[in-house]
Amino acid sequence: MEAGLPPSLLTPTRLRILWALLKYPEASDGEIAEITRTKPSTVYTVKRTLRYHQIFDETYIPCLDFLGIEFVSVHLLPSSNYSRRREVEALRNIVESLPHAVYSLRMDSYTSIISLHRDFQQFTYYRTLLKEALLKSDLWNIQTLQELIFPLNSSELMAYFTFHRALERSIRGLPESENHQEKRECSLKIEELSWNDCLVLLGILRFPTLKDSHISSLLKISRQRVARVRAHLWEGGALRKRRVLNIWRLPADVVFMAGGTHLPRSEVERDLERRFLAVLKDLSLFFAVNTPFSTFLLGSLDSSEEMEETRDIFVSLWNSLYTNDDSFSLITTSPPNIIVFRNLDYFPLVEEIVREIFFYR
Repeated sequence: MEAGLPPSLLTPTRLRILWALLKYPEASDGEIAEITRTKPSTVYTVKRTLRYHQIFDETYIPCLDFLGIEFVSVHLLPSSNYSRRREVEALRNIVESLPHAVYSLRMDSYTSIISLHRDFQQFTYYRTLLKEALLKSDLWNIQTLQELIFPLNSSELMAYFTFHRALERSIRGLPESENHQEKRECSLKIEELSWNDCLVLLGILRFPTLKDSHISSLLKISRQRVARVRAHLWEGGALRKRRVLNIWRLPADVVFMAGGTHLPRSEVERDLERRFLAVLKDLSLFFAVNTPFSTFLLGSLDSSEEMEETRDIFVSLWNSLYTNDDSFSLITTSPPNIIVFRNLDYFPLVEEIVREIFFYR
């Protein structure tokens, strides 16, 4: 597959429309045209072109509260000493075997695996699966695996796959329209669904672009039932539309991954804290989670020069705020060098949760 964004797509209008499509996935072509000050026909044409070039995927994501998620974990795995081809093949098989992993990408020297868990017991089971898979591959020393865990009740989820933010530095005069940002509180729990309702949910997640009639045919469930369950999940805030940017197509020079564990100093200057948070918020972060004990970031910058400046400021503030002997990694690469092993796919996770609810309770 060709990597990187074709230069012909890097026009200001197309970038603005792509940004709006990512930020407002539930808006119609007419609403996107209003936001970007273009015509609906232009939005339709650009959207069709972007789909053709595989710039983004259209999917649904379930609400974390609906699934009962309590922990986010991130595992960072350095490159092995074996060939790149052998390592990539092994990583693809490993991530495929991990149902709780929702997003995973490989940069030049590290692979990150982001996973979601309903409780600590489920996380422990997942960690065992991961370590066993690494040992079975015989490519890595599991002592090099770095683990970050974020309890959601005590973590700041600063960015949760907000891919439009990865484009914001490339666009001048960003439009803003909260009127098109539909907000729905989640009022459902997955345990409240029947078996057939769960099958419909899995069908929607597995085939997000299929119509109700096609899902009905696949599941042998009436089209009316599929439509009713979809509407129930939608109105209850359990399902949300999302466009997922294929990050290897990102029109930016640098994608970075930063993370580490830390212990706060006994006396932390408030000014340093404010500066550190300001640096984080000024970055084009599409995933970011932070606690007093650990931090993990995924984001992009326009140039290598800007990355070097940001690196110096970031590391200086990190070392000023936290003890110098703590673990910290900062990895950078260009988008075409990225390999994505799982691109925000919730189907394996929800399938595992449904299996636990109906067969292991």
